[in-house]
Amino acid sequence: MAVLRQRLEGLRRQGLWRELRRLDSGAGPRIEYAGQRLLNFSSNDYLGLAGHPALKAAAAEAAARFGAGASASRLICGSLAPTTNSRRPWPPSKAPRPH
Repeated sequence: MAVLRQRLEGLRRQGLWRELRRLDSGAGPRIEYAGQRLLNFSSNDYLGLAGHPALKAAAAEAAARFGAGASASRLICGSLAPTTNSRRPWPPSKAPRPH
């Protein structure tokens, strides 16, 4: 155990220790962290769809119908319809537009 503690302390001293940070806002191009409003250069939401009203409504509808979490591995109990549906490309007429 002492060896692990020393390694972890070494990571901290080198500035390589990583921690999860709590955001006080939703993910997007601008975030709130520790009371500051910041630009988020690390977001994967480069199309700005995460906060799109139609996508949020669809997610709420899916959560109401299917629940908010997996009960087990998809290999054990099967894939929920929203997961299998999300793997098909959207036709251009149905694709969400950035807001």
